[in-house]
Amino acid sequence: PHPLPALAAVTVAESALCALLMWRVSSRHLAMGIRILRLPEAKHLVDLARLVSPMLLSALTIAIYSRIDVFMLGRMLGSEAAGLYTAGSLLSEGFYVVPMALMTAAAPRLALLFNQDRARFESGIFRLLRILSAAGLLIALAVTWLAPFVVPQLFGYEFIEATGILQIHIWSTWAVFISSASDPWYINNDLRRLYLVKTSTAAVLNVVLNLILIPCWRGEGAAMATLIAYAVSAFGIGTLWPQTRPLFRMQVRAALGYTEK
Repeated sequence: PHPLPALAAVTVAESALCALLMWRVSSRHLAMGIRILRLPEAKHLVDLARLVSPMLLSALTIAIYSRIDVFMLGRMLGSEAAGLYTAGSLLSEGFYVVPMALMTAAAPRLALLFNQDRARFESGIFRLLRILSAAGLLIALAVTWLAPFVVPQLFGYEFIEATGILQIHIWSTWAVFISSASDPWYINNDLRRLYLVKTSTAAVLNVVLNLILIPCWRGEGAAMATLIAYAVSAFGIGTLWPQTRPLFRMQVRAALGYTEK
């Protein structure tokens, strides 16, 4: 069977299982809540579903296209090419936990600032952009330099070809760091639909670039496709809408090392 439908089916099944377990655990509380709620108030549940659904679909899109390159490599060039790419990309993807942890800690304060003081909210976003941009850049530079020593030590010399893949793929970390610092802008400004468009566009671009670059550059081509798709998602798509252009300007200033005005 084709790997992409299989991946999508497994992801959907996993989400459904988690939802079923959550429903089972909270069924008593849910039943009590339904008895308390009156019909006119039930619309709040529908409103909540509308608010959450774009982010859930975005998460599903990211889960699929973040691994599609491995499946496409395996399909087009075989398991050896997919294995080399996995070895190189996993080392850079391990750093993605850094912005996720930081943004989880910062999200409540940013939401509070958005409701109380928009200027301080934007200032907080800019500071996070500067911190994560600098961290992503330092990680990318360090790993690019250390990759020829690290890859053979971790995986053995038979994986030495993964060095070039890692040296390209690690620069997507910079884009992921900046993109993570930008997420509160979309959420707090109620731009969830635009966020879904952003992730979906990056997914389509990643697949198209993989089809073009993998036959020419093998694993390095897949790493280039990932880097370009992540960079466009983090920076380029934000220029399309008036609501996100102030964010784009902050991203550029933070990436270039500027301070606040």
